[in-house]
Order: sequence, then C-alpha cells, then structure tokens
Amino acid sequence: MRIYIVLILFIMGCSSYSNNQEKSLKTQIIFKENQVQSINLNSKKIEFEKIINPEKIALKGSKLFILENIRTNVEAPFIHIIETRNWSYFKSKGKVGFGPMEISSASFFEPGFSDSTFFTYSSRDKALSEFSLNDTSLLAIRQIKQPDNFFSVVNLYLLAEDRFIGISVNDENKLIEFNTSGERISGYGNWEPVTGHSELSNFNLFELNSGWFKTNDSKDVFVKASIKRDKLEIFNYNDQSFISVLGPDLELPPFQVRGPVGNRSLDVPISNPYRYRDVAIIDKKIFALYGGISESQYRESGELARKIYVFDLQGNPEFILKLDRSIKGIAIDNIQKKIYGITTDLNPGIAIFDIPKEVY
Repeated sequence: MRIYIVLILFIMGCSSYSNNQEKSLKTQIIFKENQVQSINLNSKKIEFEKIINPEKIALKGSKLFILENIRTNVEAPFIHIIETRNWSYFKSKGKVGFGPMEISSASFFEPGFSDSTFFTYSSRDKALSEFSLNDTSLLAIRQIKQPDNFFSVVNLYLLAEDRFIGISVNDENKLIEFNTSGERISGYGNWEPVTGHSELSNFNLFELNSGWFKTNDSKDVFVKASIKRDKLEIFNYNDQSFISVLGPDLELPPFQVRGPVGNRSLDVPISNPYRYRDVAIIDKKIFALYGGISESQYRESGELARKIYVFDLQGNPEFILKLDRSIKGIAIDNIQKKIYGITTDLNPGIAIFDIPKEVY
C-alpha cells in the first residue's frame, strides 16, 4: 500500500512539475477578459495648484514625481515632487531651457542608482539629467548625453553608470544595449514579420508596436505596452527571453504604408482605439493601464483609460481593475498598497486607489 501511495504522489508531483514547466515556457499568451476576475475600485483625488498640465507619473520611495507636458508654460518647471506620506508639495525641479543643466522636456523618469538623486530623459536634448533631492536648485547636477550613433534610440534606461538599454526606431532588434562611448554591446529579440506585409521595414514594425516602455527597480524585467494594438511584451534581462501577451483584441489595427521607398511610414486611422496607456512593474506583478478609447471619443468625453490589467511576470492575466474615473499614467506604491494616476478631467490631479488584498 505504501508503494502505491508513494507512486501516486510521485506521478502527481511530476504532473504538477510538468504543468508549471509548461506555464513557465510559454512565449505567447492569449488574454481574454472573461477568464479573469474583475474588481471595481473607487478613488479619491488630490490637486496641487503648481501642477498645470501633467503628462507622466512615477514613484521612488515615498516621493511621487509628476512630469509636465512639453506644452506647459515655459516659465514653470517640468518636474513636481510630492511627498506621499503626508501629501505635501515637496519641491520642483527642471529649469526649462537649452543652457547648461537645463532641460527642454521631461519625457520619462529614470530612478537612477542613488536614494538622493533621480534622472529624467529629454527626447529633445537626447540626454539624461540627474537631479538632487537634497538641494533647492531647479538645475540638474549632471547630464549624460546619448551617443550620436545611437540617436535613433527613443526609449532608454541606465543598466549601469555607463550602459544603456533601449528601443531604436530602425534597428532589427527590439531592444539594444550600448555604452556611453557609443559601442553596441548586444541586441535582443527580432521584430516578428506581419503576414501579408513583407514591405514593412524595421521602422514600420517599430511604429506598429510602439508604446510605453518601463522597467522594475532591479532592472531585470522590462515591459513594452503597445498603444496601437493589444500587445504586451515582457523581456527578462537575466535569461534574455521574451513573452508576448496578445488580446483581448487579437486583430491588428487597420493601416496603410505611405511615402517613397526607403522613407515609408505607417498610417493608422485616428478611429483606431488607443490601447495601453501606461504600465508599471512592482514585485511580481505587472499593472497595465488600458484604454480602448479612440482620439475622437477622448476629445468628446475626456475619458482615456478606466481599466488596469494585472499580470504576473510570466504574462499570465490575474485581475481586471475597473476604475471609477479616467486616468493617464500609473505608479504603484508597494508599501502603502496604492495605485496613483493622473486624472484626465478639466482640473487634473492625482487619483488614489487602494490595491485590493486579492491582488497581493
């Protein structure tokens, strides 16, 4: 009898291992909304007079960083820092301009490697600017220029003080790694061809899959969430693997390729709904803000995104969080178990949602 029990347990263990192994080896996952639990979330809103036209949001420690749109009043700084422990305005950073240690835009946030500093990247300056949290100056304390021969990289993060990883608009690889001296270190992943569209260049494939590019604190997981199609890509830097999450809509957006040979661009109609609007990675979870709303609908209603899809790091969908208000941009507070977002109403502020216990 004991032999039979041991044998049964062994078979069950092998079956469990096989299922877990199969789950971990998936490189493509089809996501359907009706397969996961939905949870409704309510929020409260906080406004700050100094925040005028917020565009991006990020969190480092207890500090919330709000990046202003480039079309904001040129006299106002680009970066606002909020202390979330008491919801007070901490300070401003980012003097607007093209002079030494000034910035002409704040395209995205890079946490850096020190508790007392942070970076923002300017797509106009092609530079990362480092700011101190300990001084009162609007100016950066250091700037790292993007090497000229990697000018085509539009989204990048620091892997180390002298190494970048990012997305190029015309490279055969989805991600490229290079150093501050302009030397290419490696390329990761190739663009998948589109059936029936052999004319698409690397640039066209970049356009089709463009979107939000984020990483976690340890910079070993990178996620790209597409704005034109329902596609989420997860890159594990340690084993250099990619996982694609497709859906809920599996169809490609309608598009035409226009322009002369060698300089063709993708034309996606304005009626195509915007899909993912931001993404954040924390611990073992991916929070992906989803819209499904077109430009014309947004202009009429002010609604941009009211869903957050929650995935594990292997791309398996876990929850749909349905929000009581529209937001753009999300940041996840793993300590206070909160979601922060920028509201899309006439007086934009910060929406605060509690993360349900089920999610953790």
